[in-house]
Amino acid sequence: MNRNTSITIPTLVRIKSGALDRLGVYVTRGQFKTAVLVLNKGLDAALVTRVEQALAQEGIRILERIEVVASSFEQAQDVFQALPFKTNVIIGLGGGKALDVGKYVAFLTRLPYIAVPTALSNDGFCSPQSSLEFKGKRRSFPAAMPYGVVVDTQVCLNAPKI
Repeated sequence: MNRNTSITIPTLVRIKSGALDRLGVYVTRGQFKTAVLVLNKGLDAALVTRVEQALAQEGIRILERIEVVASSFEQAQDVFQALPFKTNVIIGLGGGKALDVGKYVAFLTRLPYIAVPTALSNDGFCSPQSSLEFKGKRRSFPAAMPYGVVVDTQVCLNAPKI
């Protein structure tokens, strides 16, 4: 029996030191011009600045910068409602909360999503599922595989040890 099987993988994968500073170059290769940045509340300001500068250097406009405080269905609804109409790509920056919320919102809107994890404590940044709290329980919600995954190894090496 011959079965057709397909595996979805990200179009863009960059894993190297300094990748954060080249994020704008990677995003322009996808011909994206306007982005929404979904990030963890309290994320190191220097990392956020590096991302904003990398995008600005390539002419990519950040339409909205949304801080995520909880990995919840309600937070995803808030992000979904705040999403500007002209968004070309959603970029998740930080840990699991922001990445799961951003990935789920991208799935709902059918927009490309780029995951930029700042720690490698799990593999959720590149899975087709989002782990969100719903009515007090952790649940898995469907999500699309990210368009891109950009891992700055130096950033991840400096992540706090848990």
